[in-house]
Amino acid sequence: MIVIERTKENIMAFKKYEAIGRGGERSLTPKVSIWAKSGLVNFNRAAAEKCNLGDYAYLLLYFDKDINRIGFAFTNTEGEKGRRRINKISGRNTCSVRGFLNHCGVDFDENKKYDLIFDKENGLYVIQL
Repeated sequence: MIVIERTKENIMAFKKYEAIGRGGERSLTPKVSIWAKSGLVNFNRAAAEKCNLGDYAYLLLYFDKDINRIGFAFTNTEGEKGRRRINKISGRNTCSVRGFLNHCGVDFDENKKYDLIFDKENGLYVIQL
């Protein structure tokens, strides 16, 4: 057994891991989850910050069936057709999208997480299914 004495000099190249957020983990990568059974879409904290969700009340949904992607846009316009209210409760940003998922034929039998990226060409935040 080799014992290495811990000194300031021999640990300086390492960075100490310190858990952050609820449950000890918080993703710094913008993610969107689709929750099974409920048909809810959830934006993690990093995604909410990237999309400035605090500034918006509604979600607009788009679907590209050719490449199987969901697009998200955000608005405050009350009369915007197809808008869905963003529920902001206890730091969560969720929206019920069950009808949209069913209409587009998106499988949501199990919980799944997706990376959220910005599609400059279309001006939408998107997830690749």
